[in-house]
Amino acid sequence: MHTMRPAIFFLLLALSSTGWAWSEGTHRLIADIVWLEMTPAQRSTAYQWLLAHPDYENGFRRFMPADLPTHEQPRWVFRQAAAWPDLARDYRDTDPKRYRRFNHSTWHYVNFPLWLDADSQQQYADQLTANRSLNPDDGPAIHWNAPQAVAYNLARLGDDSTPTAERAVALSWLLHVVADLHQPMHTVAIFGLPNMETTGDRGGNSICVTGQGQANNMHWLWDSALFNGENIAVLERWSLRVVANEYNNLSDPVSLSIADWIEEGITTASNTVYPESVRQQIRNRIDGGDCDNPTTGRIAIDDDYMRTARQIAQKRVMLAARRLARLVDRPLRSAD
Repeated sequence: MHTMRPAIFFLLLALSSTGWAWSEGTHRLIADIVWLEMTPAQRSTAYQWLLAHPDYENGFRRFMPADLPTHEQPRWVFRQAAAWPDLARDYRDTDPKRYRRFNHSTWHYVNFPLWLDADSQQQYADQLTANRSLNPDDGPAIHWNAPQAVAYNLARLGDDSTPTAERAVALSWLLHVVADLHQPMHTVAIFGLPNMETTGDRGGNSICVTGQGQANNMHWLWDSALFNGENIAVLERWSLRVVANEYNNLSDPVSLSIADWIEEGITTASNTVYPESVRQQIRNRIDGGDCDNPTTGRIAIDDDYMRTARQIAQKRVMLAARRLARLVDRPLRSAD
């Protein structure tokens, strides 16, 4: 059985009092577990690659804490790499030139279909246009989905002829998108909804919710399933022993098949994200519902639902970390 290094215990303990936004915090947490799984030589290789990242000064160094000790900088940079693709997306409003160069909005998700009901599936199934290919040879990069982005960047990472700067970008995207694919709302969309019959609910972004604080739609709710608000204080409620057992008891070998990850996401979304009780609420409220009116437009989410969501999210984080550690092992080892 794979044994979690003791440092991971201290990592989780240290994170329990650190303030981060959910998306950044989760991506950094997953990357940090990967970092602890890597050999010193692999860490050195990854750091040297990332120093050559074409957006290093603006997307990395600018955010590095001024008082960060030199020996901690490689680990910080590796974590930042996992969060960087979201930063590139944020350039849209602050730096259009960097946005055009670095952002790939469609690389963060894929919309495999769930159907509101059988009638909708029968009526609209042959009208869907969502890109569900797993092959990066299908279509231009501007239209790729998350599975295509993973396949492409993994190939770039493992190709010794890839320039170092491009390997740094590929590593950043791989760390980020593999993690995204382990959030079930990044793998599916519900089709058949009124006015969204063939476009889908955008991974839950169009399903408004109430009852869970600041989470205003189903996608955001699952993004914040572990960490509410702008911190990861929820980790304080985790037993380190439970977390360690969750990681150590993952099936071995853990599947590195993107198709398997998607199937896991579809199953989780069907059974846990959108159980029949939630689908019935959607049927009752989506037609004419107004997200600003909690009596007509919002789906009520209770504490039992959230307890299950947190358990699922915890396992998905650990699976993402284990799989990423294995995906980057060979490219970083061969470059030693």
